[in-house]
Amino acid sequence: ISGSAEKIIIVKNTSNDVIDGNICNGNGSGTIRGIILTNVSNSTISNNTIKNVTKSNGTCIFSESSSGNSIENNKAFISNKFGILIKDSAETSVSGNLIYKFSTDGIAVQNSTIGSVNDNVIAGSGKDGILVYKKSTVTEMKNNNISDIKRHGIILTTKGVIKTTSGNIIDSKKASFDISKGCKAAGFDFGTSLGVGEKVSTKGFGPRDADLSVSSSKSGVASISDGSLSGKSKGKTKFKAKTKGAKGITTVKVGSKPTSVSVAESSVTLSVGEIYNINPSVNSGAGCCTYKYKSSKKGVAAVTKTGVIEAKSAGTATITVKTYNGKKTTLTVTVQ
Repeated sequence: ISGSAEKIIIVKNTSNDVIDGNICNGNGSGTIRGIILTNVSNSTISNNTIKNVTKSNGTCIFSESSSGNSIENNKAFISNKFGILIKDSAETSVSGNLIYKFSTDGIAVQNSTIGSVNDNVIAGSGKDGILVYKKSTVTEMKNNNISDIKRHGIILTTKGVIKTTSGNIIDSKKASFDISKGCKAAGFDFGTSLGVGEKVSTKGFGPRDADLSVSSSKSGVASISDGSLSGKSKGKTKFKAKTKGAKGITTVKVGSKPTSVSVAESSVTLSVGEIYNINPSVNSGAGCCTYKYKSSKKGVAAVTKTGVIEAKSAGTATITVKTYNGKKTTLTVTVQ
């Protein structure tokens, strides 16, 4: 569906529906909503591609006054404000979505109580990756890849609450996790698995909670010093954290140094403007929290610090993936 209509797909006053596999191209400055759900329940919104929602306050997927829905595996990119906005809704899950090039927030949860925000890839030029605000509660927030963010990776404000967080990978210019006064978050985000000898920045909860204090059950497995979490020996340890706005316990697993690294696909073909998440893994028993990525031709395929590829122009590029101890693999990207 292509055109400059203000709203492309409208789903209203219904339940138990499936909205799947649609391609919505706003194609101009007239579109304010790609897919809008109003009073919709127990439905699945999946595998849709929504782009060019560029009117003021433009949002690719907007759910309001709805409940029990699953928003999963969609591609939402080039929006004037939000990638996905959940407003006045309940028991929604938002998982496996790719959200790219938005102006304000990749995912925003406003005045809602929802189940999970997991396994999403959020990248490209927005102010914040995930915003939870106006008395919203998210039960679970895990394994999101958030990169190239101007401000904060995950932000809680105006009495926002996150009950569980773990395994989120965040690259932002300010705080990874920023909590305003009156908000609550349980758990804290160091990446659940790293390797012996690996160091990762804690960044913590942000400038308003700079007095973060941390204690470990097994300091011989992993420890925190001078703003870095270090893997010392193979095993598991629990960290307790307490700040002005949050407290919780996170389990950190330390694996052996990697001997190999692999990717799901050795080659991929993308269209110009498409994005792809690399998501590498190391050999069994090993650990690696952070990887380095490099493109042989940035003008063909650019890659973010957290492994999100953007297809820029026709051609072929090689992406090199490297672990903290220098183990490498490559991915060939063909852009059509």
